[in-house]
Amino acid sequence: MNHSPTRTVRLVDSGERALKLVREVRPDLILLDIMMPGMSGFDVCKALKSDKLTFDIPVLFITALSDQDSHRNAIESGGEGFIVKPFDVGLIKAYVRTFIRMKKVRDRIREQLSFWNEFMAMVVHDLNNLNFAVSANLELAMFEHLGSQTTKRYMEEALSVLKAG
Repeated sequence: MNHSPTRTVRLVDSGERALKLVREVRPDLILLDIMMPGMSGFDVCKALKSDKLTFDIPVLFITALSDQDSHRNAIESGGEGFIVKPFDVGLIKAYVRTFIRMKKVRDRIREQLSFWNEFMAMVVHDLNNLNFAVSANLELAMFEHLGSQTTKRYMEEALSVLKAG
């Protein structure tokens, strides 16, 4: 019994339509031909990789072109993989599984980074509140002339340190 998740595949017939669809759907992976009407696959990939909303979507080129220049151009345009037609379905499935696994890891890292950013913002906020409270109490104690001259000097030094930093 096969328990692998089902994937939705969407086909488009031009680079321009591919860019429009990608911005609407935000796919996990893009399988991209190099030779298409209008924009080439290289240009589509460059556009995707230069867009902050789509730069991290993996692009797997599937093409009839087998020359080294095409392979190099695919990688240089931002593609993560290159398969020559006719292709082995098992190879494509392996790429898809790998890219989906990598996306899950990236998503998990983003979630953790977001959590830690929020946590650190709370810590900084709490420390600033504590700093303010301690500074205010030191200033009040100094204003009220509480303690000896030595104590006052220590309070001034502590206040200086708090304000510095």
